[in-house]
Amino acid sequence: MFDFLVVGAGLSGAVFAHEAHKAGRSVLVIDRRLHIGGNIYTENVSGIEVHRYGAHIFHTDDPAIWQYMQQFARFNDYVNRPEALYRGERYSLPFNMYTFEKMWGVTDPAAAQAIIEEQRAAYAASMRQRQSVNDTTATPNTTRLNGAVATSAPGGQSATTAKTHIAAPSSASDINNPVTAAGDLSGGTPNTFMPQNLEEQAISLVGRDIFEKLVKGYTEKQWGRDCRDLPAFIIRRLPVRFTYDNNYFNDPYQGIPEDGYTAMIARMLTGIEVRLGVDYLAHRAEMRALAREVIYTGPIDAYFDACYGPLTYRTLRFEDDHYDEPDHQGNAVINHTDWAVPYTRTIEHKWFTFGKDAAGNPIADTIVTREYPAAWENGCEPYYPVNDDANNALYARYRALAENESRVHFAGRLGTYAYLDMDDAVARALDLATRLLTTGEAGAER
Repeated sequence: MFDFLVVGAGLSGAVFAHEAHKAGRSVLVIDRRLHIGGNIYTENVSGIEVHRYGAHIFHTDDPAIWQYMQQFARFNDYVNRPEALYRGERYSLPFNMYTFEKMWGVTDPAAAQAIIEEQRAAYAASMRQRQSVNDTTATPNTTRLNGAVATSAPGGQSATTAKTHIAAPSSASDINNPVTAAGDLSGGTPNTFMPQNLEEQAISLVGRDIFEKLVKGYTEKQWGRDCRDLPAFIIRRLPVRFTYDNNYFNDPYQGIPEDGYTAMIARMLTGIEVRLGVDYLAHRAEMRALAREVIYTGPIDAYFDACYGPLTYRTLRFEDDHYDEPDHQGNAVINHTDWAVPYTRTIEHKWFTFGKDAAGNPIADTIVTREYPAAWENGCEPYYPVNDDANNALYARYRALAENESRVHFAGRLGTYAYLDMDDAVARALDLATRLLTTGEAGAER
């Protein structure tokens, strides 16, 4: 009998398995997919490390986590600088002076801020007038998302997510995480009306020009809803800079494994038995009998046969094109912000390694992946948890069941129904390993 059965060979499961094996425990790792790596799986195609489940860039502000990861991979110095494409025009992301220069022809930060302030002030004035009328006839509905209140217009719908990344969303991916709040604008026109939805909030932060060209279409495609039916809370972390700085992340440590994430996960699992193509839930009794304790990183609702109803996710669909040319779009990540374009992003994978293979040789051709967001349904891969009130309440019921599961520990993005950046996933897995390997404590991951 194994000491631990780890269900899921993704990042969370691999980190825990590595730590348990290092501590002298016997470990079996299983995964229903036919590969290791989970959603950070990369496949080498003609020398190109293709990110099969959406682009992932490892980044962290924690030197201990960065140092920990160095034992499994040599990280390059890739810096994430996504761009937006709107009706033939390319804009720098996150919103910074490169963006404003392209949009308005200004090079002076004060001039850019003045344009935004003018648009914000005009919009705030019109909304104050509208709300003063509405307040006499209707009371807004309020929804609480992850501890923050989002208000939706009367008759509108509330949030479908609690952590949305406007500038660069991904497959449970890290390259979407906002770098800073829009606090750069806090010293300007006071926002003296209460935004009741995402559209109102976005325009009140960055003005109508940026909203219409770079936020509206992209966000509506990503979440499948009109911006007026999404809560203001989603956009409060919109990054804005009045400097010529297009590094998407503020974290001091950033990069991608030179030989891909799959090789990195394989190093974590060195010396550990791994069985692929094994569905734990379909063979639960047989699998459970193999180990004293289980680390489960799959969907928590599926573990309990969705007895309280399914949790809600968003998912992604991917389409690849192989081009017999050295460069197709000139950048690794392009956001397509025009509603008329059905996909949200295109990824040219070779640029994550600067156009070279693992041996340092230039790659002659290229692969571009289109990402299409969609509502999750059975048979699809769950990517984004939809942490609205209803789903958070539902998750709490499943978590209560999980806490009563003997010797089963729920971990990772799906096991805890949480959006996790890769460094967060590593940190949580290390915490769980410390807890279980040093104290033997049982119960769900908290």
